[in-house]
Amino acid sequence: MCRAARVIDDAKAQEESDVYSALLPRPGDLSATLFIEIADKDQIKPVLDQFMGIDTGRHVWFEVGAGMTVPGAFEAGHSDEEKGKLAAVHFVRFARSATPRSTWWWTPRGARAPVSPPTPRPSY
Repeated sequence: MCRAARVIDDAKAQEESDVYSALLPRPGDLSATLFIEIADKDQIKPVLDQFMGIDTGRHVWFEVGAGMTVPGAFEAGHSDEEKGKLAAVHFVRFARSATPRSTWWWTPRGARAPVSPPTPRPSY
């Protein structure tokens, strides 16, 4: 990012590094970027309004094995329901601590259980 933004100041480069380092998953966790793509500029607000609240509660999850779900935890600050604003890009973390260790989907040897990609709740 520093190269793309042509950041040459050491303090600004450190700031960029700190921001992006915070997005890296913790050991054993998975992280994802949720991007709501809207091609028609006139539809941006109406479409994003339909997704209001997606970053609260258990609306996005991974399915692990037979019916176990790992809820996504969204990075704060990307929506404001009072103002009716929602970002089109969200950072989501799926924490290993949300499921018993024996059912977790990844080990150094590979997948232990079938995993479905992040799934939004049916109303989305």
